[in-house]
Amino acid sequence: MYKGKAPIWFAADHDVNINHNYTHIAGDGQTGQGFTRFVAGNDITTGKGNATTTAFNYLHKGNTGGNFDMKALNDIITYNKVNIAYNAAANDALVTTLFACNNIDIRNKF
Repeated sequence: MYKGKAPIWFAADHDVNINHNYTHIAGDGQTGQGFTRFVAGNDITTGKGNATTTAFNYLHKGNTGGNFDMKALNDIITYNKVNIAYNAAANDALVTTLFACNNIDIRNKF
């Protein structure tokens, strides 16, 4: 589990593969609440090979500025369960962006 200050970048020239459990709690009592961004020159995958035993969780608990982005030059493929959630009492508009030049393939719960 990651509970650090934003902005958070995961960037790769080729792929970003998150094959195990990923839990990120953003803005939990922090003053620096910014974006979290995954950027890949090829594909972004979650849970490949572990689809039934892993999950991808992003929770923005803060009340200001917390956009979540996944941007891939080719595909975004979610093999496992993905949860992206925001604080219901947030003061700012919070945005989730999934952008792929080819396919966004959600193979499990999202």
